[in-house]
Amino acid sequence: MIGKKLGDVFPTIAREEFHDRLQTVTETGVSQTYRHFYQGDGFEAWVDASLVKVRDGVLMTFQDITQLVRQSEALNEARLKAEQALKIRDEFLANISHEIRTPLNSILGFAELLSDELTSPEQLAYATSIRGAGHTLLKLINNVLDLAKLDADQLEIEKQPTALTEVLGSLVSIIAARVQQKGLTFTFSADAAIPASVLTDSLRLTQILMNLCENAIKFTSQGKIEVKAWLVKPPAETATVAFCVTDTGIGIEAAKLPLIFNRYQQASGEITRRYGGTGLGLNIVRSLVERMGGTIRVTSEAGKGSTFYVEMPFDLPAVAPAPAEMSTAPEIRSLERPVTILLVEDNPYNQRVVESLVKRFAVTLIKANHGVEGLYQLRRKTVDLVLMDIQMPFMDGYTTTYHIRHTMGLTVPIVAVTANALTNERENCIAKGMNDYLAKPFTRQELMRMIVRYTQNAPTDAERMMIPKTALSQLNKVCLQSLYNTNPALLRDRYEAFEQQWPQQCQTLCESLATNQTASFQQLFPSFQANLNALGINHVSRELDHLNQHYPFWTSEERSQQINQLIDHVEEAITELKQLTEQVPTG
Repeated sequence: MIGKKLGDVFPTIAREEFHDRLQTVTETGVSQTYRHFYQGDGFEAWVDASLVKVRDGVLMTFQDITQLVRQSEALNEARLKAEQALKIRDEFLANISHEIRTPLNSILGFAELLSDELTSPEQLAYATSIRGAGHTLLKLINNVLDLAKLDADQLEIEKQPTALTEVLGSLVSIIAARVQQKGLTFTFSADAAIPASVLTDSLRLTQILMNLCENAIKFTSQGKIEVKAWLVKPPAETATVAFCVTDTGIGIEAAKLPLIFNRYQQASGEITRRYGGTGLGLNIVRSLVERMGGTIRVTSEAGKGSTFYVEMPFDLPAVAPAPAEMSTAPEIRSLERPVTILLVEDNPYNQRVVESLVKRFAVTLIKANHGVEGLYQLRRKTVDLVLMDIQMPFMDGYTTTYHIRHTMGLTVPIVAVTANALTNERENCIAKGMNDYLAKPFTRQELMRMIVRYTQNAPTDAERMMIPKTALSQLNKVCLQSLYNTNPALLRDRYEAFEQQWPQQCQTLCESLATNQTASFQQLFPSFQANLNALGINHVSRELDHLNQHYPFWTSEERSQQINQLIDHVEEAITELKQLTEQVPTG
């Protein structure tokens, strides 16, 4: 090929891009590298081209990288498919969690209420059985979610200064009661040399020890349960603590011991039939222990019992807090002052559960079926706390919180009450503007502790107000001036009527478009648009008109996006109108 012209070797390469780069190298001496797709001369190829000034000429190299590009594209496609699969799985788990936990919250809530009211021993036993079955189902769904997090490497260990005496004290108070109910003997001992404070994830440590203790109780029909904790390695920067759970239960055959921590494994099929379970608990325990840097082992003899040993290294905090006594949170029996709570929850059974759980306390409960209703109630009433469901129709909890914080400008405490127990859900809620997170199902005391935390030492109403973020006005001020300049009271009356009708109109709008009920939407459209124009909400009126003309041709996702945007803009307009009409004298 030496001596041949470039165009003879690559007839189609003489293109404008190449000649421009060649000219640049020739005139300036600055090297040029670029990648292009070569097509012609009977084949196609990706080519890396390099042009370098050499004495009086230009050295040009062309490397065929087609195989590398195709491999990269294949890897990228596989990565995108894997990410999509993970996203689908996470959405599925979130939905499953929500769909199971939501009714489970009602089941456990009503069972707790029944247990408080019943006096007949037989009926009380029935209610206790319902609660036990509900907690078994809750443990199962928690195990499935933990397993998914571990497989996806999404389970985070959050190390915080923790008083081990508190962790052990809480564990002992729960386990001792369950052991006593089964007629067993319970003993506990803790080494006084254990550090008062360590850095660990107290929630996961409790989960590990609780699982081992619950297994011991389940597989022991007579005898005793023993829990011990002692210092293995004296603390320097790290302290190693051992935890031991011993029972006198059915034990494990020697041949089965190597399999006991495997997923879906139990000692035998008879064990599964007699005692239940999925074989996930110990596998999750081992994964958590190893994730926290520890080790776990078991010794056992069939018919005589088992002993599980966990050794866990703990870093020490720079400044150790004062040691805490082993105690549990005191039961809340009353409130220091009456409170008003807004519950934004679409499930009527869960509304009844919350209403019944707080009935004996000085709580006024206002209920809203979705976010738009919740905002309507907040415009009319002052509340001390908002309990916010996340998955709701028409407007979800995140969007509702955004409008409370930024459109209405309120700092009222908001606690997410959600059935989604996936990774970082609490962090997501706080990032969206909420104050805390309460996972369904919850007990009366868990709910009341949250209420006490955010209402009994709360700021005044004046302290709660904040200036809303500056946003694009949704009102046509010129239109309002021309319509109501001489009659501002009429503006107030029309606004109040519109605001009162808006939650129901929003529901009708969303339901008709979501289910393709064209007749319902067309029936609502004229009066709704007329009200928008009459209140100077012309921008939203045009959005509604655009929606009316194009929604039959949109996908469900596009339709949902447009409806949500319209709802957001109406809420912003209502807040502006409220501020305007509050300046109008009454009477």
